Amino acid sequence: MDFIPLVYVKDGRFLNSEGKKIRDTKGFIENLNQEILYVIDIDGITKNQPNLDFYQRIGKDLWIDSSPRTFEDIMDVVVTGVSRLTIRERNYVDDINKIFDNIEIELYLGLDARSDREKLYHSDWSGMVFLVDNFLDFEIREKITNFSRDFDVCLVVKEKGFIDISWAENAGVKIVAYPYWEMRM
Repeated sequence: MDFIPLVYVKDGRFLNSEGKKIRDTKGFIENLNQEILYVIDIDGITKNQPNLDFYQRIGKDLWIDSSPRTFEDIMDVVVTGVSRLTIRERNYVDDINKIFDNIEIELYLGLDARSDREKLYHSDWSGMVFLVDNFLDFEIREKITNFSRDFDVCLVVKEKGFIDISWAENAGVKIVAYPYWEMRM
């Protein structure tokens, strides 16, 4: 199982653990010492205005979660040079077949761990991303375990303590992303 740092971006800046903007982006990136970052773009999710210029300036392998709503939104993110993109099921409104016919980066379906919907289910996803914002109960752990039989599963965890790492490993989870500040503890 791989562990990658989860970082938050708003208004063209990374955010620290208190939600305040980090001014020294270059120093911050160098201190992370990781090849890939899972980026939750708050502006993309809340306002459909992802920080596209910011992605290009980072100089790291980025896995972006900006909640694109349409195929055109996806293309805007892809042309920035990212290698992986999470498409949140609850916000995407376009035809998913266009995605798989035209996009060649790794595409992950973002599912709320507590949601029962899977309207965008498709066999061509690179994997499933479960957004974990609380402790996982038995039913959700079973759901994640079942998905990991057919797909690479990534857990994006709001707080490190919300999951049991040994359970995740036994369940077949491939990647866990949690806040960078918790990775240094």
